[in-house]
Amino acid sequence: RQLRNDPRFSATTPILITTAGPSGRAQRLEAYKAGAWEFLGQPLDGESLLLKLSTFLASKLEADRLREESLLDQLTGLYNMRGLSRRAREIGAEVFRRHQSLSCVVFAPTGEGTVDQVAERIGRTLRAQGRSSDAIGRVGDGEFAVIAPDTESAGAVRLFERLERLLETENGNGAGGRLPLKAGYCAVTD
Repeated sequence: RQLRNDPRFSATTPILITTAGPSGRAQRLEAYKAGAWEFLGQPLDGESLLLKLSTFLASKLEADRLREESLLDQLTGLYNMRGLSRRAREIGAEVFRRHQSLSCVVFAPTGEGTVDQVAERIGRTLRAQGRSSDAIGRVGDGEFAVIAPDTESAGAVRLFERLERLLETENGNGAGGRLPLKAGYCAVTD
């Protein structure tokens, strides 16, 4: 349970438990409930153990590969850098074709709290309140970006001010508390 609750160990990290004596059904079930992939008692079958380890390792490596290739940040549910880049190319092609403006606002919180807590809060708020036309992503541990089509410089500033208000009033009535941000933007009219 301690290993499963440790953020350094993902759910795809195989955990095997061995016991010095024979393993009973109740022990196995308790180990599985705690998050173990396998519970082995004595006598230990070395060949079987090696085959299971090989299978578990292959599963973990495949899960890690798929996570790396994913387009979403697991913690926030927003685009990750790969996803945001792909979406930015799509949006860029569309606004170019339509001769529209395009802005990119990048911001980072400067307040208190752990990076993960703040990132979760920002992700939750932006998923619920972000414009559907925008591409919103986490581009670093504590950095976020919004690609906003049909938005010029003044609109980029308003977008940032709106983000600040949303994050300040998360859960309504200021329940989220103040979250100071620093930001920059780039905007093109056509």
